[in-house]
Amino acid sequence: LVVANKYCCWKLKLLIEEKIIRERLDFFSAMNWLMFSHSHSCEMLKEAAICILAINRRSGIHHPNIGSLETEAPDLHLAIAKIATGASDNEIVDQFTSMGMAELYDEVEEW
Repeated sequence: LVVANKYCCWKLKLLIEEKIIRERLDFFSAMNWLMFSHSHSCEMLKEAAICILAINRRSGIHHPNIGSLETEAPDLHLAIAKIATGASDNEIVDQFTSMGMAELYDEVEEW
């Protein structure tokens, strides 16, 4: 993933992200994948990790390392909190607003 990102092989990067999401991403690994994806511009993986952490937070289950996000990556902490509470600061509403990163990439591929 790091090499695919470095050499702008975005299709390969998306395939690897998708495989990680399907086969490796779970509640226990979500924090590590979130930090990795944030530092390597892996938007699809980052979105999936944020969703897992937010859904569990909404259910009252907090990841043991969630507190470290407040100081290390406050923007990620805020994103998780917004999804968990259903809040949004997005003022633009169009056909792309409700799409996830994978759907957006598919849409771009069709153009």
